[in-house]
Amino acid sequence: MSDLFNPSSSFDEAPKASKSGVDPELENFLAIEKQKAQLTAQ
Repeated sequence: MSDLFNPSSSFDEAPKASKSGVDPELENFLAIEKQKAQLTAQ
């Protein structure tokens, strides 16, 4: 659950290069949108 409210933790590992090769800012945006969806689904 802590990961849900601390999305930056996963990005601290590789802030400049994302694992999937997508733009980090876009990846962060998608992560936030996914987080919003999970919160609204509860």
